[in-house]
Amino acid sequence: MDYGKFLYEKSKSSKEQKKKQKVIQVKEIKFRPGTDEGDYQVKLRSLIRFLEDGR
Repeated sequence: MDYGKFLYEKSKSSKEQKKKQKVIQVKEIKFRPGTDEGDYQVKLRSLIRFLEDGR
């Protein structure tokens, strides 16, 4: 098998894997008193993205 065919097969298989991936949809975000500052910032960014998308 030549290198061009190898690259083609590899890109084809990666495209198939991307099709099969499940997209995670944010439905709710919980902020609790015990949430660490770093985790709080991650949740806050996720919340802002959720509100900007308008879903």
